Amino acid sequence: MSDGQSHQLPRGWTWATLGDVGAVSSGGTPPTQDPANFGGTIPWITPADLSSHKDMLVRRGSRNLTEQGLRSSSAVLLPAGTVLFSSRAPIGRVAIAANELTTNQGFKNLTPYPGVLSTYVFYYLKASKTLAESHASGTTFLELSAARFEGIPIPVPPTAEQQRIVARLDELFTRLDAAVEALQRVKAQLGRYRQAVLKAAFEGKLTEAWRQTGCQREAGASRAAGNDGALRKLHECTVLITKGESPSWQGFSYVEQGVPFVRSENVLWGYVNTASVVRVPREFHQKLSRSRLRPGDVLINLVGASIGRCGVVPRELAEANINQAVALVRPAANLLPEYLMYLLLSPPVQQYIHAQKVETARANISLTDLRHLRIWVPCLREQERIVREIERHLSLAMQVGATVDGALRRAERLRQAILRRAFEGRLVPQDPNDEPAEVLLERIRAQRAQRAAAGKRGRGGGDPSPGPSPALGRRSGRPARGRGSAPP
Repeated sequence: MSDGQSHQLPRGWTWATLGDVGAVSSGGTPPTQDPANFGGTIPWITPADLSSHKDMLVRRGSRNLTEQGLRSSSAVLLPAGTVLFSSRAPIGRVAIAANELTTNQGFKNLTPYPGVLSTYVFYYLKASKTLAESHASGTTFLELSAARFEGIPIPVPPTAEQQRIVARLDELFTRLDAAVEALQRVKAQLGRYRQAVLKAAFEGKLTEAWRQTGCQREAGASRAAGNDGALRKLHECTVLITKGESPSWQGFSYVEQGVPFVRSENVLWGYVNTASVVRVPREFHQKLSRSRLRPGDVLINLVGASIGRCGVVPRELAEANINQAVALVRPAANLLPEYLMYLLLSPPVQQYIHAQKVETARANISLTDLRHLRIWVPCLREQERIVREIERHLSLAMQVGATVDGALRRAERLRQAILRRAFEGRLVPQDPNDEPAEVLLERIRAQRAQRAAAGKRGRGGGDPSPGPSPALGRRSGRPARGRGSAPP
C-alpha cells in the first residue's frame, strides 16, 4: 500500500485524503523542567510507548500529564477512537485511543468523522508506512507535517463495507497472529535446545563414551593429565585479545571500495555475516595493525544488546578489521577456533559475560574481564570431537530454524497481501445496496461547513470537531462498529 492512487476502485468507493475523513491534530510536550506538568491523570503517549505495543488499542503511556501540563503542551485532549500515527523518528507506528488521552509532538492524530471507522483507518495506515514516508520531508530525520498528513490519499468504501472489511481483517489476522505466535514458540524452544546442547557439551556429556574408549591424551605440560582437560584463563591459551576503533575517531569515513570492516551487527550467533559489512580506507586499516583479522580468529561482541554473540572469521575475510564494539580473540595452537566459539556461546560463559557487564550508556564487558575468563581446554582430539558432536546435534535445529524463519517471512508477506486486497476492494464482496462513499463524503463536507459556520457565529472562528467521542465495544475492547454509532 505504498502507491497512492495507482489502482482503480470498485463501484461505490472513492478516493479521498485523510483530511477529508477526519480531524487532524498534532501533539505536544510541556516544558520538562517543570515537574508540575507531569504526574497527573491525563495519559500522554510518545512514539516510544508504541515501540513494542502489539494491540490495536492504547490506553496509557509511560507518563501522565497534569491539567497544567496539557495546557502548556499546546496539545489537545483526544477522544476515544482517535487514530494515533507516529509522524517522525520513526514514521509509521499506529494505535487507536481506547480512552481520552493526548500525545507528544511525534504524532499526527486523526479523529474520524461519523461514517468512517477508526479500525478501517488503523489498518490502512498500518499498511501505508512507505506511502507516509514518501509524503515526509526533513534533513536530520524525516517528519510528516500536519498538512502533508492530511494530504495522504485513502480509498474510502461505503460505511457498511468498511465494517465487513474490518471484520474480515480481524478474523484473518487473528488466525495469522496465532500461527506466528506458534512459530515464535518453536524458535524459543530451538534456542533452549541449542543452549542445552552446549551445556551438555562442556560438561563432557556429549563425549563421555568417546573418552572412555577412544581418547589418547597428548603429552605435554600444557595439556592436563586425565580426562577432565585443563581449566585455564583465556589469555593463557591465546596469542592476542584486542579490539578495534571507530573510523570517525581518526577522521575517516566508510567508503565503497576499501577493506571490509566488521561491526557488532555483523557478529551473530555462531557466525560472522559478511554480506552486510561496510568498508574503510586502506590507510585506516593500516593504522589499526593490532586488530587486523585473520581467518580463524574468534570475534565476540563487547557492547550493547548483542553482547556475547560471537563467530569465527571465515576465509573470505582474509583481510579485514573491526570496530571498538568487537573483540578479536586469536587462539593459540592448542585451541580450536570453533571449539572456543561454542564455548563462549555456552550458558556458563554467557552468564559470566552478562554478570561482568557494566551498565553505562550501553552494557559492555571489558577486555580485562575477557582475558581472565577461565575456560576448559581438553586435548585437540577431544576439542574436535566436541565440535563434531555439537554440530551434529545443532544441524537439525538449524534446519528447523531456517524453516521457521521462512514461514515467518511468508506470514508477513501474506499479511501485506491481505491488506493490499482489502484496500483494493477485493477482500469482501460489494453490496449494491450500500450507500456510496461519495454520498458519505458529501454529508461529511456539509456537516463540516455547518459546524464551521456555527463556530464563526458563536466563537469567532475555530476548527470544526468531528462530533462526540466514539463508543467502545465492551467485550472486545475495540471501537464499536454499529452503523449508527459515532466514529469509528
